[in-house]
Amino acid sequence: MQNQIGKLLFKKIFAWYLVVAVALTLMQIYNEYQTHKSLLDNSLKSTAKIFSHSLSNSVWNLDEAQISSNTHTLVSLEDVTGVKIIDTSGEILALSGVVDTQETQQKKFLYKKEKVIYQDSLIQHSFDLKNVEFSKNILAKVTLYSSYDLIYTKMKSNVIFIIISAMLKSLALMLLFLYFSNKIITQTLNKLIEAIKEMGQGKKKSSVELSKIVENSEMKILLESFQEMENRIIEEDKVHLREREELYHKAHHDALTSLPNLVLFNDRLEMAIRKAKRNTSKFALLYLDLDEFKKINDTLGHFVGDEVLKSVSNTLLNTIRAQDTVARLGGDEFVILLEEINAKEDAQKIAQKIINSLNTPIRVNTHLLEVRTSIGISLYPQNSKYATELMKQADTAMYNAKNIGRNNYQFYAK
Repeated sequence: MQNQIGKLLFKKIFAWYLVVAVALTLMQIYNEYQTHKSLLDNSLKSTAKIFSHSLSNSVWNLDEAQISSNTHTLVSLEDVTGVKIIDTSGEILALSGVVDTQETQQKKFLYKKEKVIYQDSLIQHSFDLKNVEFSKNILAKVTLYSSYDLIYTKMKSNVIFIIISAMLKSLALMLLFLYFSNKIITQTLNKLIEAIKEMGQGKKKSSVELSKIVENSEMKILLESFQEMENRIIEEDKVHLREREELYHKAHHDALTSLPNLVLFNDRLEMAIRKAKRNTSKFALLYLDLDEFKKINDTLGHFVGDEVLKSVSNTLLNTIRAQDTVARLGGDEFVILLEEINAKEDAQKIAQKIINSLNTPIRVNTHLLEVRTSIGISLYPQNSKYATELMKQADTAMYNAKNIGRNNYQFYAK
């Protein structure tokens, strides 16, 4: 009779253990999925911010080559599997990579159709491209796609650990339940629970201490397994922290040059405005666009063009001061934040220094290339006290520099 009761009690406890283990496993898998999906959504949003300006210029100018170049660059990113650009009339300007099947196959193509793969159930982020000069004028709609396979691939390596972790946590919960039931628990099991609690608080126990807690070899193995699980959790946390730091860096820096991108630059610009207001100081924005850079890409290829952009980035970093910021906006456009200047002549000296530095030819493999730049300058608070206006004013001044012959700098003037 006692054996039957013991077997029945064991079956019930084991059944509850399986239920709790499955529930914890599903919860941890769902949380892992939500974390990776959130990171992927944020990555698509950051990518949209980074490329919106360059895409707007190419669509506004109906530059097929630049549109194609931007879409190829986007699809080459780790988290982007496809790109679709549709203008306001419903014509497809660009379609590349893995895209959705909804309506796309019935759309009219304005340019030559790229090789694409159609697939259902994609993660997507859409945003409007607006005219640089008239921000209310919508030029086209861009949709960035990413695949759920990216999430599943990242989760695969953690599934076994999640299952083991859930099973061990469930076992700990069941042991605690048996402890509070106080019917079939033994003194050894009570000590085991205390040891688990201490391990959960980060208190390490040596093998000698474990042997004092329990004499049963199976219990020792169980305690040692908990210690191993604790160490693995700590290591996994370190790995996740490094991954988050890498994702943050990717979201705030240009993949090619490692310079700050538009997202990070806007943050620093807002901080500079607050600092200048507080200290009643001045700063300048330099907007750079490389002259005739498209010819390099068209004649020598994107590899040579990328090497030129890296060389220009290093030149700019060596030209500015330590407290200044240089960022790549996309394509061949750069922007520099010169903080705490005394007068416009300080910005003038830096601009001329950049032009002089870039006059030295750049060697890429067997090619010796001459690179020139046009620079537009806006001043705080002389021209404006707002970030968006300062950026537009520097951009306008840069186009003025191009219009009067290129390879020079111009200050913004109303």
